[in-house]
Amino acid sequence: MFPEYRDVISKLKTTDAHFAKVFDKHNELDEKIINLEKDPVASVSREEEIDALKKEKLALKDELFKMAILGFALTEAIALFSLMMAFLILFAL
Repeated sequence: MFPEYRDVISKLKTTDAHFAKVFDKHNELDEKIINLEKDPVASVSREEEIDALKKEKLALKDELFKMAILGFALTEAIALFSLMMAFLILFAL
């Protein structure tokens, strides 16, 4: 999920409890959906439940994406600020 933000996601999973909880819930739903779809009886008889789970999973994925983007933007902003400060110090001397 979001391979371009793999580093940010890894960091958020260890530093942000809410992100980790949402990430784990997303993975649990994914596993549940896969298991239901593998079962030929459940995949037909519980189709509405599967659709509801997919919608919930998508909502969690959107939330994760927003948090990952925010984390990435914050990381980039800090890096740019540090670079700017280094140039200011360098050229102020």
